[in-house]
Amino acid sequence: MSQAVAQAGSAVERRTHYRWVVLVLIFLIYTIASADRANIGIAIPFIKAEFGLSNTEVGAIVSLFSLTYGIFQIPSAFLVQRLGVRTVMPLFMILTSILTATLGTATSALALQINRLALGVAEAPLANSLITTINNWFAPQEKGQAAGIFISAAKFGPVLVPPLGAVVILHFGWQYVFYFCAVPGIILPILWFLLVRANTHVSTLNIGPILSSGSSDRWMWRCSAIPVRALTGWRTANSPSAFFAARMKYARPTRRDCRSTPLVP
Repeated sequence: MSQAVAQAGSAVERRTHYRWVVLVLIFLIYTIASADRANIGIAIPFIKAEFGLSNTEVGAIVSLFSLTYGIFQIPSAFLVQRLGVRTVMPLFMILTSILTATLGTATSALALQINRLALGVAEAPLANSLITTINNWFAPQEKGQAAGIFISAAKFGPVLVPPLGAVVILHFGWQYVFYFCAVPGIILPILWFLLVRANTHVSTLNIGPILSSGSSDRWMWRCSAIPVRALTGWRTANSPSAFFAARMKYARPTRRDCRSTPLVP
């Protein structure tokens, strides 16, 4: 093993750009999530006519989402902290998509109201999960850019809904707006679960994986704001809480503050 470490240390260090792949997934997922909450707007005239709803009833159906979405922001933050992003984000994104598709099968105003309430609960953990991911994957000087791209997804989703929704309604009916929006919301969380780990594998400082020449062992430089001599174990050193607490005390680490450890699958 010492020979592999020596080989890894002599290998050429390269930066990894995988964090930008993660950011693309974040953008796509939150674009779909934003579309899921906004797609009812394009279908409102048809829903109103089919169920004989008043403007007040339609307004209540639309606004019920915001009620539960706001209330469950704090509980969802605790849920993300407890179970982790890799579990919470895919689970609740798939639940969001199921509820979106179910909206197209509603047969009464009460069903629409219950669905919008449930949709607010399902979407509440998504923003917390994605913001946590940005915080874990990006260096401080890149977080502003990453956060801006994330926020733009919240506006991009509602922009896509009217033109695409009009085409779908024209050819299939208003119910299919919800069905079409639900499909990518099933696929993207599966990709997330397969591609994005809770442990970044690439440090927040982007000193990336190193492949030792002549060996099948893969190694990476795990960096922390805590000098190696102050660490008690790599799990503690690489936990988000330890990392960001340490950044308040230590300056940006240098090469000597990094250490070579096996790349965990």
